[in-house]
Amino acid sequence: MSTLKIFNNLHREHAPMKAMEDAIKKTDYFLNKIEQEPIVDGQDYIVPFELARHTNVKVGGLTAVDKITRGKTEKGKVVDADYFEAWGTISFEERDIRAYKTAKKAFMTLFPDKVEGLKETMRNRISVSLLEDGSITRVTAVTGTGVDLATGKVKVSRPERLEIGDRLELKDASGANAGLEVYVKEIDMDSDIVTFASDMALTTAVDLSSANAGLTESVAVGDMICLDDYSSSSHETLGSMLDSANATIHGLAKSKSPILQAQNFDFSAIDKAKLIPALYKIFKVCKQRGKITDGEILLPLGVFFAIGEAIEADKGRRFSAEDASSGYGFESFKLKGKDGSMRVTGIVDLDQVGYVIDWSKLCLATNEFFTTNRELGNEPWDKIRTEEGYKYILDIVFRGALVCKRPSAFAYIKGLTHADFIVNTDLTV
Repeated sequence: MSTLKIFNNLHREHAPMKAMEDAIKKTDYFLNKIEQEPIVDGQDYIVPFELARHTNVKVGGLTAVDKITRGKTEKGKVVDADYFEAWGTISFEERDIRAYKTAKKAFMTLFPDKVEGLKETMRNRISVSLLEDGSITRVTAVTGTGVDLATGKVKVSRPERLEIGDRLELKDASGANAGLEVYVKEIDMDSDIVTFASDMALTTAVDLSSANAGLTESVAVGDMICLDDYSSSSHETLGSMLDSANATIHGLAKSKSPILQAQNFDFSAIDKAKLIPALYKIFKVCKQRGKITDGEILLPLGVFFAIGEAIEADKGRRFSAEDASSGYGFESFKLKGKDGSMRVTGIVDLDQVGYVIDWSKLCLATNEFFTTNRELGNEPWDKIRTEEGYKYILDIVFRGALVCKRPSAFAYIKGLTHADFIVNTDLTV
């Protein structure tokens, strides 16, 4: 039996895509919490909104028939072409397979490690792309010790999200320009300095000190480092849907009804000492205006830790934390005070923004979460010939979109930069 047929048979037998989905959800707070709803490829996803109700209330008598308000329902939609797609690839070299006695042994030995590596990369890329502005990390310094734009060295906010060899897109802070293709050559976790190359072989440093290809000017603080080809995606992030600067949501004008309008708050100038009272205020506004039924505040981990420090300093006089839980990539507790209680969760995949979320009003529209590209003979694995020999390739795709069913039950909190709140890493005592 051919190696390709063995790989395809083993793939069907062990159902790795389902196992990968389950593993990702166990390590991703957001993707585990959100409900999934099925989509049909090639069709738009319809989102009905009840903008006005078929109800009237009159004091002292019945409402005249001709005075009964007519309800109004309009259909928003997620256009099929605007679903977010993220592709991942696993490959085997023929020479690697020969090191084992059989193709089956090679598959069973090598495949789990390859899936594990792809799993974490895909998990991070999907969550960040749905929750943030599309940037995996941002440039935080273009001068200083170890930084050299001419040789592709910049300081970034979240170096832990990058991997050697990553092909990425460097864009200006607004995300407006075409973007410059770069490759991650080196990552210094002590200094947060990343070195970018211009080629896949990582041999040629990329000059970031002046206009270069898709960059209209030299790299500056705040510039975005995005997924490869991110600029071609037209999907909506949770932030772009809720941002009051955007006039529509799911194709409908937000001005049509208050239920289409999320609460927006800017924390860019927040006094850290007033962080907890400010979050209480936001939560109360969302409960009053948005009628939250299953609410929670999601924040960058650095902001969450700052809240923990404030509670510790308060020594229980005004605030306390109860019902704490933690896991891979998140920390959570119920914050209690004189104004009531609210669930606050810090997650590793938020960096610039925070949200008040009503989980019952949010879903992820997707077909099978992960699917394989089966266009060639309906088989997941493909075999190609290269100059170095044969390769066996598996292409994996996530395709889906966030759907917000009642935006008024949400809040969008801008100006929460993880790096501004992160606990000091100086361990000197």
